[in-house]
Parts: sequence; structure tokens; C-alpha cells
Amino acid sequence: MIVDYNGTVSESDVSGKYAFASGKDYTFIKDDRIDVSAEEHYTKDGICSVVGKLEPVSAPAEKAIVIPSVSEFNQSAQIPVKIRYTVTKSLTNILQDGDAKYISGEDPPADIVPEGSSNSDEASVSGSVDAFILDRIGDAYVLNLKAKIDNEESFDLPGSNPDYPIENHIHVYYDDGDSNDNNDVEVPSADISKKDGAVTITIPASAFTQNLKIKAEGVPRTKHKLYYYYQYYDTTRGGINTEKKLIGEYYTGDVLTDDTSDCYSFAKSQLVHPASFENTYGDYVWDWPIEKDNNGDYVMGDSDIYVVGTYTYKAYKMKIVHVSSDPGFEAPATYYSPDRTEYDDKTNTFNIALTAGTEFYRRSPEVDGYVPDKAFVSANVTDDYIANELTEKITDPNTGKTYKGKTETVTYTKVTAGKNLFIYFVKCDIFGNLTGTSSVEQLTVSGAYNESTPDIAAALSSKITSGNEIFIRTKMVDETVNGNT
Repeated sequence: MIVDYNGTVSESDVSGKYAFASGKDYTFIKDDRIDVSAEEHYTKDGICSVVGKLEPVSAPAEKAIVIPSVSEFNQSAQIPVKIRYTVTKSLTNILQDGDAKYISGEDPPADIVPEGSSNSDEASVSGSVDAFILDRIGDAYVLNLKAKIDNEESFDLPGSNPDYPIENHIHVYYDDGDSNDNNDVEVPSADISKKDGAVTITIPASAFTQNLKIKAEGVPRTKHKLYYYYQYYDTTRGGINTEKKLIGEYYTGDVLTDDTSDCYSFAKSQLVHPASFENTYGDYVWDWPIEKDNNGDYVMGDSDIYVVGTYTYKAYKMKIVHVSSDPGFEAPATYYSPDRTEYDDKTNTFNIALTAGTEFYRRSPEVDGYVPDKAFVSANVTDDYIANELTEKITDPNTGKTYKGKTETVTYTKVTAGKNLFIYFVKCDIFGNLTGTSSVEQLTVSGAYNESTPDIAAALSSKITSGNEIFIRTKMVDETVNGNT
């Protein structure tokens, strides 16, 4: 017998539906004479005791009567009772994803569907209410929820945004029959999680000690803005200006276009700038603040996005080769300046890009047993330098591109035997900016030496060509290379 949780059994629930087995001389003939032993509220599986009245099939012969005849007698019986529990679902701005399921050692779990039993449905689905006996669901009851998205209003799953955690928007309560949710007690063993694009609610069979109810609501989907913030040449002001354009509003998770459309076309067209800019700006680039997903798409996150479009400095190329007349010389790799200035973790210095207006500088690499003729390669990249010095076409194997540039050669000399002193001279202005290329002076000395040593003093004074110039010693290093100091 199927009885709803906290329900009762009356005579009408039994009469006409259950019958006692017929005996040899007696048969149960009047269903309406079944009595229920006691009316009680059933809250767990149990037994319903009933009593039926039986009568003889026919009257006994008078002469055969030895003891008084019996016109009827009572027969008791017990009917197993299974409790049917219900899960009442109150869903607001969120949808049920398929039928409820149960877990009973099957993969995937089967759906809960009406069985249409002749005496009573063991399981049923009626929109907002699922009803079943525990034998039906096995180990656990499972319900999946999905987002509701309409033309007028849009909602997302709880847990998709930190501002809308699952625990604040989905609850599983014991159903006390009271419409006031504030008094309801939550089911502690119910598991609520977000996975595979749905919220999954799993309630173990052990939690069904009374009817339950699920209250869930979707959260408003917040739209965020996509801006293009870009540079362009302002012909009115005669210089670089910036412009911001709103491209659109998108929900979190929406795929964004990486076509900069009219912004790109407009900004790109401004590369036709005055001749004074010709050496400076060479291209245009858009920088996205987010990475593409696994599908190669930009996806809206939880905040506004600014895609920045900027003119890029025209990159020239400095090629530096390292040579020596010594056949045993192991030359460092040929150096190509980068397109953009970048930090080099290996040398703890910046690799400076050769672009207009920069002070290019690169220290010559050290090679044991050799001294370079230039302590570093430098250049002040002015318009005149670009026009008069960058006269080569250089292909950078790192980028595969060909640039307007210059090749500098650093020549290494093998250190001779004896005491050797190397002095590097660099011309700078009063601010320390380079005004000339470096040169090296090699002196062979004996014993201790200092700046007053005649040969050294002569070498220093030979570099002073004007009364406005002074000599500043910036560094002195004592090194022993191949036994030479």
C-alpha cells in the first residue's frame, strides 16, 4: 500500500482493493465490512493491520450440527505500507533541466517517471512536485537546473558571479507545511554544486525523513561594456590625440568580436601624418587586456573591457657582429635590436629598440682573453641619424622582417703578454647623454699604476680636445685574464 507522508489509511482505502484468500468452507464476501484496526499518521514505512468478516458459503445441514452453527467470523491481516515522499520545487527565473533522476548504481541515472500502478503511483511528476517511494529513487534524488534567458529579461545560474553565490540562491528545506520560509530548516546532507553548465542538486535517500522542498532563483545577468580606446592624429591640434568609443554591452560569457571595425579604419587612416612624424610612427596595434579562450575567442568577463589601439614606433634595426683576426676567437652571436624595448633577464639590462628619439645602447659582450674596440655600441636616433646612418636593408631572422638599419662591427683583440691596461673613453654631454662613440686605449705598463703615471696621463689628456671638456673617471676594474692584468 502506498501512503503519502503523514497520511492516514481509512476503510475506503482498503475496501474493494484487498481481499482475504477463500477457505474451503468460507469466503470473504463483503468488502465493505473490512475494518482498519486504528487510524494513524504514517511517517515511515510500516504495517497496516486490517480485520475482515467471513461468512460460510452455504448454510450447514441441521442434522450434522454437533456444535452451534457460526454465521460469520473475523480474520485479521497486515498490509505493508510504503511512504510516498514529495519534493516541491519553487523555481524563480531558473528552469528545471530535464526530469529529476535517481542514483541507484546506474550510469547514467534513470529518470523519475510516472509508473501508473493499478493501486497507486509509486512515482509521479507534476511540474512543481515530484513524488516517489524510497525504493524508487534508490540512493539519491538528483535535480538539474539551468539558466532562464528571455528576450526581455536575462538570468544566470547562481555561482556564475562572485556577487551571487549558490548558497544564497538555492536551498533545500524540510517541508513543515508552513509557507513561511524563514522558519524552515535546511537539509544539511543536500549537495548543491555548479558543473557542466548547470546547477546540480543531489539529495541522499537518508535525508527523506519527511517531505522536502527546493527553493531556487536565478540571478540577473549583468551586462558589461566593451570600449575601444585608441590614438589618432588630430589634424586640428596637430598631434596625437585619443578617442573612446563604446562598441556594445555584453553579458558575462558572451563572445566578443575582435574586429575593431570603424575605429580601426579611422585610426589606421591617420597614419598619413605630417613628415615630422614619418620617422616615428610606423604601424598601428590593438592590445586586448584579456587572453583568448581555448576556442580562440575573446569572452566578456565580469567587468568592462578597454581595447587599446596605439600607434607603434617605427622599428629600425641595429645589427652588431663580433669579429677578431685571431683564428681561435669564438665570436658571440650576431645581435639584432628588438622591435620594442624589453628587459633581458639573463643580463639584467634592457634590450633597447632602435626607434626615433631613443638613445640606443648595448654593452659589448665579454670574451675571456680578448678586448673589444668598443665598450658598447651606441646611437642617438635623430632624424639626421635615420637619414644618414640607417642606409642598409637588414633582415632580422628573429622576426623574418626586413628593416631600414645599420651594421656595427665590434673587433676583438687577443690580449698580449705582460701587464695590460685598457681605458675606454666615452663622450657625453653635461647631462650624461652620449655624444660620441666609445674608443679603447691599450697600454702596457709595469708595476703599479695610477692616473699620474706618464703614459696614462698622456692617454687621458689626448682625449681632451676642448677647454670645455673634462675627464671623469667612472669606473676602474682590476682583472686577471690569461695571467695578464
